[in-house]
Amino acid sequence: MSSWERRTGRREVTKYDGHRELLCLKVAALLGCLRTGRPVVGRADWRVACQVVATSDAVRTWVEYQLGDTDRRRRAGAIGFAAEKAGAVRAAEIEIEGKAAEAAHERVRNVLLAAHKKYPELSRRQLIQRAGRDYRLAKLAVNELIAEGLVSWPDTDGDDDAQ
Repeated sequence: MSSWERRTGRREVTKYDGHRELLCLKVAALLGCLRTGRPVVGRADWRVACQVVATSDAVRTWVEYQLGDTDRRRRAGAIGFAAEKAGAVRAAEIEIEGKAAEAAHERVRNVLLAAHKKYPELSRRQLIQRAGRDYRLAKLAVNELIAEGLVSWPDTDGDDDAQ
């Protein structure tokens, strides 16, 4: 059995135990100074100093627990806030993407209508090619325009080279 175990009655050593006896000695010397006016340490001073240090340890443990609990709550709140913010941001992004898609679709429709009005002799394929990079949107838009009766071809109703 080590001297630490004999003095403390326990085997585990915490991170503060390395200087614990020094701390007890300092507190005992302070108590001796208060009692006698000189740094003389008696048994009573040593006993009270150990109680003071034990109380200090208990307070430190309680504060660490409270701070840890507060930190856990703060982190949980921050995570919740971040999740809400991310959800709101994503909802805004979806709304913006939807508006952009609607605007692109409307732009392609207008391009196709203008091209058909200016060049009525264009076939369906040629009309779709007028949309350029919006080729895929143009296919859908032409179908909608045909269904709405806004675009038509007199001879074959535009289906000569339908895709």
